[in-house]
Amino acid sequence: MSAHLAHGLGTEPVEPDRLRLTDAEVTAVTGPARVVWRCPRPLSAAAVVERDGRRLFVKRHHATVRTREGLAEEHAFLRHLRERGAPVVEVLDLVERGWWTYEVHSAGTGTDLYRDALSWSPFLGTAHARAAGEALARLHLAAEGFAAPRRSVQPLVASFTVRTAGSR
Repeated sequence: MSAHLAHGLGTEPVEPDRLRLTDAEVTAVTGPARVVWRCPRPLSAAAVVERDGRRLFVKRHHATVRTREGLAEEHAFLRHLRERGAPVVEVLDLVERGWWTYEVHSAGTGTDLYRDALSWSPFLGTAHARAAGEALARLHLAAEGFAAPRRSVQPLVASFTVRTAGSR
C-alpha cells in the first residue's frame, strides 16, 4: 500500500484509484520543491509544496477535462476578486505537459481545519458554518462588477456535458 491514501466512498481511507501527483511532476513544474501534503480527495491530484521557503499549491488536471482556456476563465475571476481585496490565492503559473495541465498557486494563509475532511462532511460547529457564510457573502460583494462572457462548455464545470466511452 502507498503512503498516500485517498477518500473512498465510505469513511475509511483507501488506495487512490487515480495517478497521484508525483514528486517528479511537482519539481518539473515548480523547480526544486518538497511535497508537504497531498490532497486525499478522490477526484483531485493536488499538493502543497515548499520551494525556497514559500508554500505553493499545485494541482494537476487531465487536458480532456480542464484546458488552458477554461482555467483562464477562472483565473480572470480570481484576479478580479484579489483586486477587490478578497483573500484568494494568486495564480502563479499554468504549465501544460503532454495530457496534463498544472496550476501553481500561492498557498492560502491560516490553518485549513478541513483540508483532510471528507468533502461531504458537515462543519464542525455553528461558528464555522457562520464564518463560512460570512466569507461567502464577502466573496459575493467582491465579485460585483465582474463582466465576463458566459463560461465555455466544458465537463465538470459549467455544463451537463458528459463524456462517454463511445458505447450505446
